[in-house]
Amino acid sequence: MNILSLVPENEESALNAYIDKGIVRIKSNREFCGLTITNFVDWMFEQDLPRRMVVGLVREVMATQFDPQMSSHKLIPLENFQDNFGDLLNQFIEENKLKIKDGYAAEKKQQFENDLITQFEQIKLSNY
Repeated sequence: MNILSLVPENEESALNAYIDKGIVRIKSNREFCGLTITNFVDWMFEQDLPRRMVVGLVREVMATQFDPQMSSHKLIPLENFQDNFGDLLNQFIEENKLKIKDGYAAEKKQQFENDLITQFEQIKLSNY
């Protein structure tokens, strides 16, 4: 099931923006719909391929000599790992689509309620 089929078409771009902001939050070690970087790492360790990737990443970090005059070609393997972990994060997000949909709906409801309160307050102020 596609995550976008869970919301009306007119909200598709809003949901995409919500997910994009959530991915940035997770990458910044912040919570998104109850999901954290720790949840992501735990999920990765449940997979076989990511475990090997983590071993490779640790091996690469331990073997790389980080000196002030380090050439950029030493960072290429780390950039490749970053890309691969980004792909895995997208899979993690997809597997948690129901939790994200619930978080999106809760945020929309909260925004609607806040808008109602603001309108009510504006009406009260205009009556004075």
